[in-house]
This record gives sequence, structure tokens and C-alpha cells, in this order.
Amino acid sequence: DNEHSEFVFTHEFGHSFADLADEYYDSSTAYNELHKSTVEPYRPNITNLVNFDAKWKNMIDKKTPSPTPNDPKYKGVVGLFEGGGYIAKGMYRPYFDCSMNKIVLYNFCPVCQKAIVDMLGQYAK
Repeated sequence: DNEHSEFVFTHEFGHSFADLADEYYDSSTAYNELHKSTVEPYRPNITNLVNFDAKWKNMIDKKTPSPTPNDPKYKGVVGLFEGGGYIAKGMYRPYFDCSMNKIVLYNFCPVCQKAIVDMLGQYAK
């Protein structure tokens, strides 16, 4: 009965069902060793640009700057926002404010939504 129970459920569902990564980071505590810089993270919603073509690159509008500034002006835009997977620099997430990043209810970004739909497709085969 916590005020954030619905968010926590939604967020944790993203981890357990679609293998989504946490998109947040804490600049005072970095987990730089968690992801090797020479290997693309396997999770669909973070990238270190080693193999970005296999991620959401095709979902970014050509007018959107890459990297995309962490500015509310880019809210609602698929981009390449620095900071994710517990790492402030060199790791990128697709959206300014997805349920995998901030306390927002039922707001998976288009990249996370695609990962969920892809997983549903695996079960529907």
C-alpha cells in the first residue's frame, strides 16, 4: 500500500517480462563495470553504441539530435539520451521519461513498448 505501488509493479513488469533495463543512473554512484564498453548491452532499451543499428536507431527522427539533450523540450521524442543502466556517461536510453527511468505510471516509451510486443509475439507463436 505504498503510494508508488502501481509504478513499482509496472516498472518491475518491464524487467521481468520484456527484460528491460533500468534507464536511470545516479551520478554519485556509477556502475561502470556492470556493462563492458566493448560489448553492446543485451537489453533492448539501453545502448553504448557498439551495435546501435540493432537497437532503436531506426525509430529516431532524422531531425532529432544524437545524442539527444536531456531537456524536457525532447519529452515525447525517441532519441539517444545519455545516462542509463546505472551509468551517467557513455550509456544511452531512448526516451526522456519512460516508466523504466522515472516515476511515471503506464508510460513505457515506444522502444520499451516494442520490446513488450515482441515478447508477446514470442508467446503467441
